[in-house]
Amino acid sequence: MKKNKHKHLIKNAVLSKTQILKDMGLFKTVVLGAALYGAYKYATKKDVNGRSMVDDLKDKAPEFMDKAKRFKDDMEMKYTNRADTYTDVKQP
Repeated sequence: MKKNKHKHLIKNAVLSKTQILKDMGLFKTVVLGAALYGAYKYATKKDVNGRSMVDDLKDKAPEFMDKAKRFKDDMEMKYTNRADTYTDVKQP
């Protein structure tokens, strides 16, 4: 009889531990959702001029794209030139 009682207690302990882990998963999800909501509200909050950070990013997006394209072109040119010097060395 005592063995069955101990098995029952162990079974309940394991079940309660898994339940705690499930509850922690739910808690983490709620906290993450609240953080994302707060970030969204902060990013879309209008300032004195009636503009938000999202509006500023939208306006500056073409400028950022041009900078990224120039950076890509510079890197391609740099590594293309480097590759050409190595191909000269490899040729017998």
